[in-house]
Amino acid sequence: MKLVIGAPLHWFLALTAFTAWVALRPEPLVRTTLSVFTELLSLKPGWLFFWGAWLCFCLGILLAGATNDWAGVYTIPKYLVLMGVLWLLVAFVPTYGEVARGLYLLALVGLLGLAIIWFFGFREWLVFPPKRFGWEFLPPGVIWKAGVFLLPPLCWLLVNQRSPSVFHWVIFGVACVLVGLDGSRTATLLAAMTWLVCVTLRWLRYGPSRTFFKRVVVVALWMAVLIGGLNPSPWNPVIHIYSALGELIPAHTFFSGRDSGGSIVQIGRDMGSDSIRTAMLIEGVRGVQEHFLLGSGFGTTVAQTEGMSVPMVVHMTYLQVLADTGLIGFMGYLGIFVVPLWYFFSALRESDAPWDLFDQNVLPLGIIGIYLFGGLFHPVSNEISEWAIVLPALAMLFKVTERFEGERRL
Repeated sequence: MKLVIGAPLHWFLALTAFTAWVALRPEPLVRTTLSVFTELLSLKPGWLFFWGAWLCFCLGILLAGATNDWAGVYTIPKYLVLMGVLWLLVAFVPTYGEVARGLYLLALVGLLGLAIIWFFGFREWLVFPPKRFGWEFLPPGVIWKAGVFLLPPLCWLLVNQRSPSVFHWVIFGVACVLVGLDGSRTATLLAAMTWLVCVTLRWLRYGPSRTFFKRVVVVALWMAVLIGGLNPSPWNPVIHIYSALGELIPAHTFFSGRDSGGSIVQIGRDMGSDSIRTAMLIEGVRGVQEHFLLGSGFGTTVAQTEGMSVPMVVHMTYLQVLADTGLIGFMGYLGIFVVPLWYFFSALRESDAPWDLFDQNVLPLGIIGIYLFGGLFHPVSNEISEWAIVLPALAMLFKVTERFEGERRL
């Protein structure tokens, strides 16, 4: 949203959507919102750690800015607003179905939008850099996010459920296609890891069986063809089959005035060495060494190579946050995710039906896991468009722990 309509307007629209969702809930608005204060005043450790992590992160940004000509302090109001959104989400708690339906809708709009624009000739809306595909509202680098968050819950359902519905297979295919079209190396790696984790956990849960092996092979082939076959690495043999078929379809069938090569299907991006990312990692390590304690100011750890016209922020969240905000901000940022995960897995360990509890929370766990892993290759964001899916997952996971503790006390 920020890329298309600008930063101020996308904040306004996102906050309006969250406010409307809260206003339409059946729960009493004021009493439910203020109930979070009651929990805080009870001084429960979980609540103090949960909100304290956000404040610690903001404090790190403030201290880093105060010691570096107030660099990056403009982000503090943004994170405080994100805390306010999370406050509403913790008070009202979105359901599994609500978040899942939202992701289904996003994936379908993303793929159908691209298909309509592509095949009906609206070429000015297409965004096709070399070997990547997207459109104006979901360009390459963004379109994969419309599908990747669906992979963990759907992959888990497909390898566990005896008779998955056709809809789940279709929407899983849509999610895979979005990842493949983008050509994101991070998303491709995440898809492979999602399959591996789901298969491993399913094996631990039920043990091996003939049906299990058939199912995981089908899911793997589904992902390999739709992700690996569309836009992966040139090492993937599937892409060469698609490329050979693509030679039969002239590029001018779909493009006019573009230097797009001889066919519609091209060999995907190289997943080998990346000099730009290497330079970023070197700058990130240097920033940590020089500003470990207090940081250099949010957004100041940047790298620039000969192939870059302007400096770019380090694409590695954890080095970036530690170098930018210092140790205090880094501990706060990690706490935002570690606290709800710690309490959830504590509840999981003490539950009489741990796998049932896990089944009910695959969606938020998958969202948080993907976000944390993506931080190894991307910078941290202070925009609501990046946090809009993460905040509901944090709220869902945290409140699950609260409900479990309450039921156990009863």
